[in-house]
Amino acid sequence: MTRLSLLIVALMTFTGCVQPATALFKLDEPFWVRVEHSVQIERLSVRFVRVIEDSRCPIDVVCVWEGNAQVELELQTQSASPAQMTLNSMLAPTELEYAGYRVRYLDLEPRPCTRCRLNPKEYRLKLIVSRSAPP
Repeated sequence: MTRLSLLIVALMTFTGCVQPATALFKLDEPFWVRVEHSVQIERLSVRFVRVIEDSRCPIDVVCVWEGNAQVELELQTQSASPAQMTLNSMLAPTELEYAGYRVRYLDLEPRPCTRCRLNPKEYRLKLIVSRSAPP
């Protein structure tokens, strides 16, 4: 029975029926998180919910302005209420504070392209989390 259970779990994992565990990261180290996935840094859970806006300059065009990407995050700790927050690539806020942590936007991939059709599920966000300065 044990072998059969392990086989079923393995098959479910490879076919996508089991959601992957939350990835663990360290403070002050940049990391990537895929859209609709979560990461854990100490007691802070960060979920990359979605890209709200992506008006960044396409990679195959020369632009006067870089444009902006805006992403939605869901932040949570056991001691604080969950919060839906947004970060931007160029406009304020490019970083935010929540429950003693500072979360800063670093990058978003893939970049827009005029000849490409971007699947929203392909986005991945680069962040860095550090401790907030005490008041």
